Amino acid sequence: MKDKLAALTLTARLILFVPTLVLFLIAASMYMCVDMGVSPYDAMPQIIAKRTGWSFRMVRMGWDFFMMFGGWLLGSTVGPVSVGTTLFLGPLVAWMSGYVRRFFD
Repeated sequence: MKDKLAALTLTARLILFVPTLVLFLIAASMYMCVDMGVSPYDAMPQIIAKRTGWSFRMVRMGWDFFMMFGGWLLGSTVGPVSVGTTLFLGPLVAWMSGYVRRFFD
């Protein structure tokens, strides 16, 4: 499987990446908006934001950066998608949640 992915061009990878990211954002927003509980990884930024009054977007970005940095310290590879996810996942999930929440209220 890894050899097949390595054979894909950058254009093909982007064509696969963009719709997958959109589906992920919708699913993550739904998962967080239904108020049926979240995983510890997702709960910690929510708790920190609620207790400090800081923006969830900024807390999530800091949390993701902290986890990415910890992974890097432990020997993981940090590439452009890792950095992009760290910078944009929190704001994009918060933005998408505004639209998704309307279906659950």
